[in-house]
Amino acid sequence: MKSFPSGEPIWIYFPTVEALCYALLFIGYVTFPKNGLKYYDLIMGKLGELSYSMYWIHFGVCYVVYYKIVQTTDFKTALFYVTVIVTPIILFFSAISYNFIEKPFLERRVKYHLE
Repeated sequence: MKSFPSGEPIWIYFPTVEALCYALLFIGYVTFPKNGLKYYDLIMGKLGELSYSMYWIHFGVCYVVYYKIVQTTDFKTALFYVTVIVTPIILFFSAISYNFIEKPFLERRVKYHLE
């Protein structure tokens, strides 16, 4: 078993490649016709609602999957598990958390200023 942090050379270039992918996504989004992104906007809006729940739930899910199930530092295997197992689990529990914990409190808030 390899140690952490990984000595793989991909980690030297990965942040730059990731940043370029986000930049291309952003450029594509702002240059796309406004009415053509209805479903994309809907999906991104829902993910934005769940973002806080996703943030605090992912720690536990990643811990359980890595330390109790997978224990790999192989990049391809880790990417597969994150895509197929971890992300759907995080989305599922985030939706539950948002609808039953966050949303009731958000509905009770008052406006801070008059419009």
